[in-house]
Amino acid sequence: MPTLRLRVELLDVPRPVVRILDIPVETTLHGLHLVLQKAFSWRDEQQHSFTLGPSRWVAESAGDELPEWGVTAGDLLESAEGELVYTYDFNDEWRHSIRLVGTDRRYRKRATLVRGHGTSPLEDCGGARAWASILRDIDRAAAGELAALENPEAYRATFGEICPLEVQRDFASFDEWEKSFAMPAVKKVDVVAEPKASASKRASGRLSEQPAFLDPAVAENLLGAADRRGVLHALGEYFGSPLLTAMIHRHEATVCTMLSDVHAKRVGRTLKGLLQILPGTVRSQETEAEAFEMVDEINPGWGNRETLVLLERMFCLVGLGEQEEPGIVFTVDARRALRLTDIEFTHHLAGRFRSLRGERFVTAVLAFLYIAHGDAAAARLAELRSRTRLEEHEQLFDDLGEGYFPRRRAYPLACDLVFDRIYAISEPLARVVPKEEDPHDPGIYVTNVALAAFARECLAGLEHGNLLPEELVAELS
Repeated sequence: MPTLRLRVELLDVPRPVVRILDIPVETTLHGLHLVLQKAFSWRDEQQHSFTLGPSRWVAESAGDELPEWGVTAGDLLESAEGELVYTYDFNDEWRHSIRLVGTDRRYRKRATLVRGHGTSPLEDCGGARAWASILRDIDRAAAGELAALENPEAYRATFGEICPLEVQRDFASFDEWEKSFAMPAVKKVDVVAEPKASASKRASGRLSEQPAFLDPAVAENLLGAADRRGVLHALGEYFGSPLLTAMIHRHEATVCTMLSDVHAKRVGRTLKGLLQILPGTVRSQETEAEAFEMVDEINPGWGNRETLVLLERMFCLVGLGEQEEPGIVFTVDARRALRLTDIEFTHHLAGRFRSLRGERFVTAVLAFLYIAHGDAAAARLAELRSRTRLEEHEQLFDDLGEGYFPRRRAYPLACDLVFDRIYAISEPLARVVPKEEDPHDPGIYVTNVALAAFARECLAGLEHGNLLPEELVAELS
């Protein structure tokens, strides 16, 4: 019985949400966790556990808890008289019932999402009762009963000016658009993967820590190409991605590449203000509340701890903070930067991104290309190649993953690493300088003009020597 068929149902929700999955028999509980995250469109940002009777498995075991990477889902499901329960997010407590409903003699290396129905709840919405209230408001808005909404402010903050009928359609069923995300994502999961924390303890020196372009022979060719044609074209040739190439061409064709003072002030005021609030080894409730309020004023609904953590990671990346649990502390450079005006701070921050070295530099370049030109380039390329914009984005990260780790065909691992690095720059910026509605195409949201200008500023005057860490440049010279 090399393949197991599972029926997974989200419990306690007002409308059924079910996924039918085929998984290889050797799938670990951690591998199943990754599969469920993709199948239900969760973001894997909260804690989780599996329970069967009195036993409980978690990513990092402690006390009576067991490690989820040391046991296969098949061993538990085949012997289970009842159901295996997967709980995600211990605050909202999304509980999933997992039952074995069939087996297959055919062997599959990858998990497969066979079918599903019902759309998963919005993450961090407050749990099943809050989700039921949101669904009622969606139905009322679609019926034109806006005055009867239970929480009109939350509805507007979540769905903005999107047509209520479109919102209702999107949340009524597990439609083709959602399947186009979930089905390929499930297939890319490494079903025998270990939790990142566990894997990192045993993986020092593994290929995942050594991108291919840090090989001296590869690096020499990369530096030579960058010297001849510039950093962007060298990376475009190296990764060989059509979408990356399209973004580079779009960048070159952009007339306005420099930040105006108006845009620089907007970006600097926000980021400088948050940098003043965030650092401190012990963050008080008052400090958090102030930061939450500041983010919510800019982008309603994003004033939360996740956003603060992302901002901290970004500030640490450019040397304005140093990580100390549970937050960050100022560096000397940060104290100096905070004495600059908002406009000066923005240009200073752009210079810090440009001066990163090695992998951090490459990641920053990719992130800012993606911020400034990703959506528009993907839309144009998709039109030319008769594909969807989503397919172009997915192909980009496949191409980047293979470029970083060409000798390792584990796309899920490679692409997750690349995406995490780009996400660490692009996502916090998107949350504090959010997208805007396209004035020429109502209902379509595009990168904020100020943020796009900041991204182009970060891409101005890239030094090819920054492609590699100092120690490797010294070795090559």
